[in-house]
Amino acid sequence: MSIKPTYLIILLIFITWGSSCFSQGKNKKAETDNFDHYAYMQDIESYASLLEKGYDEATIHKKLGNANYHSANYDVATFWYEKLLENDEVAVSPDYLYRYALALKSIKRYEESDIWMEKFQKIKNNDTRANLFTSNPDYLKEIQIPKEQYTIENLNGINSKESDFAPSYYNGNLVFTTSRDLDVQKYSKLPYLNLYQSEISEEGKTGQLSVLSEVLNSKANESSTFFSKDGETVYFTRNNFSKKIIQKR
Repeated sequence: MSIKPTYLIILLIFITWGSSCFSQGKNKKAETDNFDHYAYMQDIESYASLLEKGYDEATIHKKLGNANYHSANYDVATFWYEKLLENDEVAVSPDYLYRYALALKSIKRYEESDIWMEKFQKIKNNDTRANLFTSNPDYLKEIQIPKEQYTIENLNGINSKESDFAPSYYNGNLVFTTSRDLDVQKYSKLPYLNLYQSEISEEGKTGQLSVLSEVLNSKANESSTFFSKDGETVYFTRNNFSKKIIQKR
């Protein structure tokens, strides 16, 4: 028995359409629950705009909570995470409990944060983050005990108004990560994090500031250097682009 050409075409169209719908649905779930997604670097959408796109309430709460969490808008993130977690009918990843706990801690709602960390620990008792919490439940009291006093000052000629962090030493120079080249309005055109270096003396005096390497710095993030003893090898972190797709290396 043979299939007529007309029916074959209809069958192929149906298969293609079904495959496309399945793929779109799969991608939409990945966008929602992938905690390694880079979408948080885009503009934060409004509740109304997400609703117009057809997202359900739980998905909107997740997206807005995550976007504000990654942007350090912790008070707003707690609002949306609360909306998400107060719905007992919605099953969520334990990572939402953890993020909610950290967001609460960031806005000094410590007791509530501990409650949610305990809930997270009960679900994921083998998780390193949960174990760190249970191993030192009185961490807040400990850090409030007066310790030796230190004075922290900016290094003239090095520190910028942006983030400068992850220092290491190479050939007598201070190497560090900085976001000073970052234009928050133009993510697609400028680098995120770059590596810089500066001469620095034992007295803390700084010399000329320069990019560590034009070869290493790219339009992606470079950060957290570590140099081998012979100075011939540098290890660092980077997220990179391959065929216009962000990849981790």
